[in-house]
Amino acid sequence: MAPPKKYPDELRARAVRLYRESDPKPVIRRLAGQLGVHPEALRNWIRQDEADRGERDDRPTATESKELRRLRKENAELKRANEILKTASAFFAAEPDPTRRRSRSSSSSFATASGSSSSSGSSASPPPPTAAGWPDRPTRRTANARTGRSPPRSPTSTPPPAAPTAARGCTRCCGVGVSACRASVSSG
Repeated sequence: MAPPKKYPDELRARAVRLYRESDPKPVIRRLAGQLGVHPEALRNWIRQDEADRGERDDRPTATESKELRRLRKENAELKRANEILKTASAFFAAEPDPTRRRSRSSSSSFATASGSSSSSGSSASPPPPTAAGWPDRPTRRTANARTGRSPPRSPTSTPPPAAPTAARGCTRCCGVGVSACRASVSSG
């Protein structure tokens, strides 16, 4: 919002008209003293009037000044909008899209690595997702819902027991004797 004007528009127009209509041009300081305005304010009003009439080329006209203010305001607004869009695009570019499909190059490289060939006509399926939902990402430790704390890390964690194999198993899961199966021995 513009600050309030010190001098009314009627006084400004009257002062400029008095200066223009005087045949011997009066001294600006004396005319300003008679009208009760500051001499530099009167000098600027006269210069602006001369520019509006096309008598001066060193300063823009009132309509040009108004247009320049409007364009500067619009430019600042567009710069703010551009910054917001840049920030948003950087945010969305950094965040992986879970609905986006994997590219063919990564699934075909998986198919050749797993032993199936793409020339035989069989389509390779992507590897099963891990706990994080993606095969190439490590699983994240999640916080306990009740306490809000992450599970503790053990410096020397033991691996889980191996699954029973066909060579050693039990009558429940693999058909081998009960004494040879780890699952049967540990469960009792």
